Amino acid sequence: MTINSLKSVRKTALKKFRQFRIPSSDHEEWKFTDPSPLIELSNTWLKKGIPKNSHNTKNFSEVTKYTKNIDAHWIVLENGIIREDFLSPFQSMKDAGFTVERFSELSDKSCIYIDDPMASLNAALLDDGLLINIKKNIEIEKPIAFLLFDETTSANHISQSRIIVNANQNSKAEIIELQISKGDLKKFTNSIIQIELLENSQIDFLKIQERSNCHMQLEKTLVTIKKNAALNYTSVDIGGSLIRNDVITTMIDIDGKAQINGVYLSESNQHIDNHIVADHQIGETKSIINYRGIIGENSRCIFNGKAIVQKNADGSDAHQSNKNILLSENAEINTKPELEIFADDVKCSHGTTIGQIDKQLLFYMQTRGINRAEAKRLLTNSFINFITNKIEISSVKKYLENILKQKFLRLIHEM
Repeated sequence: MTINSLKSVRKTALKKFRQFRIPSSDHEEWKFTDPSPLIELSNTWLKKGIPKNSHNTKNFSEVTKYTKNIDAHWIVLENGIIREDFLSPFQSMKDAGFTVERFSELSDKSCIYIDDPMASLNAALLDDGLLINIKKNIEIEKPIAFLLFDETTSANHISQSRIIVNANQNSKAEIIELQISKGDLKKFTNSIIQIELLENSQIDFLKIQERSNCHMQLEKTLVTIKKNAALNYTSVDIGGSLIRNDVITTMIDIDGKAQINGVYLSESNQHIDNHIVADHQIGETKSIINYRGIIGENSRCIFNGKAIVQKNADGSDAHQSNKNILLSENAEINTKPELEIFADDVKCSHGTTIGQIDKQLLFYMQTRGINRAEAKRLLTNSFINFITNKIEISSVKKYLENILKQKFLRLIHEM
């Protein structure tokens, strides 16, 4: 069905949202993360009607502080709103091998996914969104980068963002999603990313989440992978008060590949929840899920990884691993790797570990003249380097190293 206007999208999505059973901690998928504060905040905004937000032009220098340090094709959304003053490079982006369209400009908006509660809520409150179309037979030289920047003057603010990426045949691109928020007012972001990889395409996707300590966020990333296409996805979670990430990859043709990596570092009452699904709908496909976490004082993290091998998906290869270090007796991790296998000829494995910093190794490093704090930093850093060293987007490596160093210093101070 063709949907011509954003108003129609919102109306259809709101109707759908009201038909869904709202997520709660009674649901298995939300067992360890209570979504009620987010739902209550969202319902308050729904009663107010579609909010008319505007970005603060005074934040231009604050925004460019991030964009100038990473060489990329930048697109900025502030409080979920596309910043007009960052739209001028669109022609240069077209010359680089991809196009950018706003949802309001699309003749058919039926591509906007609304088939789960939070996605329908996102669409019901959506101001606008972006469709990125990567041309076929091309490799984009510089990363395509999205800055999701939130700073508000009112408490209990909600923002919605929606980005759709289509990678056409034989294309290759690097994508960066940088999430920043400022201020000490309570806020909530509901974000949806949709990615489709056509035959022989490849996307290297890096998400860096460094929200403020009063920011709650849900983000769902939906990926469809076709014949001989590959997704290399890495998320780095550093900030936020309550963070929930859902990454769902669906391989629908042979030789589709999904490498899904993640790092989460929590401290001081942070709550970070990762739910990852690799769905093998056809055989001769491969998925690797690899997440590592360092959990500090009074914080809680959740990992739920699931590989599904559908009936007749013989020849599928699915592996997952989750490893964690607890830095305190008051740190908590709930980890649950799962396999659902409905085919016979498959290669599948999963595993999880929970431990502490190796005291003998820590002592050994101190005997070699390394002070205790630096030894702890080196050990925790090496633990996540297994993931971060796989990041191949060179323009962002220095930025990532700096913010990880700052986070490690705070974590070690808590120990």
